[in-house]
Amino acid sequence: MLQIVVLHLLSACAFHQIVGSSNQERSFDPPHKVVVSTTKNGRVELEKLTDYEGKRSQFAVTYFNKSAAPSTFGLENISASDSMGQCIRMYTDQDFIREARDKAASIFNQSYGGYIYDNLVGNLPLNTQQQAIFNSSIESKAGMETEEMIVLGAMIPVKRRVPPNTSTSGLVFLNKTPVTIFKITVAGEEYSALFTNE
Repeated sequence: MLQIVVLHLLSACAFHQIVGSSNQERSFDPPHKVVVSTTKNGRVELEKLTDYEGKRSQFAVTYFNKSAAPSTFGLENISASDSMGQCIRMYTDQDFIREARDKAASIFNQSYGGYIYDNLVGNLPLNTQQQAIFNSSIESKAGMETEEMIVLGAMIPVKRRVPPNTSTSGLVFLNKTPVTIFKITVAGEEYSALFTNE
């Protein structure tokens, strides 16, 4: 899917060189920011997506294996730093699962406050039917709030086997910085990309 988007952008948008290197990284004009990094045996495409919850940078990453041998690709192949060379925190699938559980627990705690009362009716005790409806609404809210996080966490690439002439893709979440520099190493080859956040 990302490949189709990239091909569409190639035909619709001008691009310009942003970093002089043998990998020929390219950035497409806004609103899409895509960097393509190519080596002899593969290609990596990184697309800047809308920030997640306004506090984390979100990227779509696709790795194409052009070699004759299978390779392994995942978050462990990717590192990111800021303009000062400081490492930027990258979120794992386990981070998202942990946050989803914490978020669900927070929704229950804020809603119940340790008591079986409905604040909307002046802190009067609920009868059995009202309590069941209240419980159901809170469970539904907690479920919806956390399901997205778990799904997004599952889309983070983790040690995926990539056969020859195939690709894999996923999401990368980072702490926001004005400049993000990616270094991606797969099968001994290095890919790189640079993004600036306006």
